[in-house]
Amino acid sequence: MKTYDNINELIRDLDLDLGHWINKEATRFTSKKEYDKTEVRIKNVPEEFLQKKFECPEGHIFSPDWLKKRPPVSVFYEKDKGFLRQKAVNIKCPKCDSDVEVQLPQAEYKTDLDIYGDEALRTVDNKKVFVYSFVSFSGSNLFQSSFRNQFLNWKKNLVPSIPPEDWIFHMTEILSGSTRKKTEHLEHLDFHKVKAEIDRLLELIKTFNEKRNLNIYSAIGMSAKAELNAEERRHFKENAYNSCLMRVVAQSVNHGLAPRFYFEKTGDDGWAKNLFDGGRLTLLWTYLTKGLPVMTPDFVKPSYNFLLEIADIVSYVIARKIFCIGKRVEGKEDKTALFNPSQLGGIRYTLTDASGNWNYEFSKDFPGKEMFKNTEWEKFL
Repeated sequence: MKTYDNINELIRDLDLDLGHWINKEATRFTSKKEYDKTEVRIKNVPEEFLQKKFECPEGHIFSPDWLKKRPPVSVFYEKDKGFLRQKAVNIKCPKCDSDVEVQLPQAEYKTDLDIYGDEALRTVDNKKVFVYSFVSFSGSNLFQSSFRNQFLNWKKNLVPSIPPEDWIFHMTEILSGSTRKKTEHLEHLDFHKVKAEIDRLLELIKTFNEKRNLNIYSAIGMSAKAELNAEERRHFKENAYNSCLMRVVAQSVNHGLAPRFYFEKTGDDGWAKNLFDGGRLTLLWTYLTKGLPVMTPDFVKPSYNFLLEIADIVSYVIARKIFCIGKRVEGKEDKTALFNPSQLGGIRYTLTDASGNWNYEFSKDFPGKEMFKNTEWEKFL
């Protein structure tokens, strides 16, 4: 068996197609400069990993440092051979510093899964509320085409003056009377028409969700105060985003699906990419992904795919629900959300408390009792 002094020699010998997205990901950190400048900012480890133990040659039983920075495990793709995956890694025993070779979990690869994300940020009751939602479509191409066509027809019915592909649906814009008046293709719409049509759209989303074609995840984080400095704001967003990201990746690879992430470009995307990059330089990522490649998020225009518009709808509905609860806490008892998360069907929630702990819930309604248990907000649900 031929051995190599470094990963770059192996890559040259394999004669890989470096334009393939899987190989692009595998070669990103072959540059020492790129590796050195990447910081691991993940702070939390899912409970199931904390319970995992290893034994070194000296008989010591230990839990590894799941978040210690280390070179990423290599996963390549070769047209004739398929996946070329690293099968084992060495980890250090913290008690005697001996090397322990551990075999890596490897999931069966079935296909790629495109996942689309969108965020919503609200301030209420002197708190910041951060919602990050992911949607993917794992049904057949035929069902996805049907969903897309029905969504485009819905947009055409709402705005018949221009092709539905030529404008982007955003909940905040369509629900703002002043925005509608200033926007030529929306100015004909009144509130009652908008409300009725959005109710119809949510029913369409729910239909494909309940058929298990559309998958919806949402992470919710709430800070203890409204005014956050730059570092506090970044940490707050990172924790909520990362908790949901890990869940989406884990559930995707468990079904043999290699995730490819697409987020709407906002101009403030660096924190998400940096968190993602740092995460893959950990043993946790190696075990989480089970030998399947995961694409670094691509930040794209909202017109890239209609599922970005669906993700926007999900984040808005959930964030608005929480905002209205917060307004009732402030004393505005008549503040009720126009739309409810229950109209979207079942959602896989990740709830992040002020201490950074994660709580996973699958619910067909907003899990307010779980989110606000033992807080002042609980009695305003």
